[in-house]
Amino acid sequence: MSDPNTAVTLVAAILSSGTISAILVPIISWILRRKDAKDAKTENGDPLREGVRVLLFCKLRQIQQETVSAGDVCDVETKQTAQKVYNAYHALGGNGVGTQMKDDIIAAKIEPPHQFADA
Repeated sequence: MSDPNTAVTLVAAILSSGTISAILVPIISWILRRKDAKDAKTENGDPLREGVRVLLFCKLRQIQQETVSAGDVCDVETKQTAQKVYNAYHALGGNGVGTQMKDDIIAAKIEPPHQFADA
């Protein structure tokens, strides 16, 4: 194969035989499918991430509604839970209304400790 014409002839034979196409088409298709899947995740958001964010928002709303129903009073444990839920919600990109709900919960009066009646 020291003759350059032989090498060119061999390359031309390989290219015209479809061998390269048989190898490259599946690889290119796989690359394009991965790119499309990644683009769909970016455009529509990751469904799992979005679902968790919505569930955290719902939990914040529940705590806030319970606080309002109790006359803007809640215990320290509930405030701590609200802060933890909000931290996770915010880390997933949540903000706005969720931030306001968390602020309302944190600003609520702290429920006084229950007094036990003397026996």
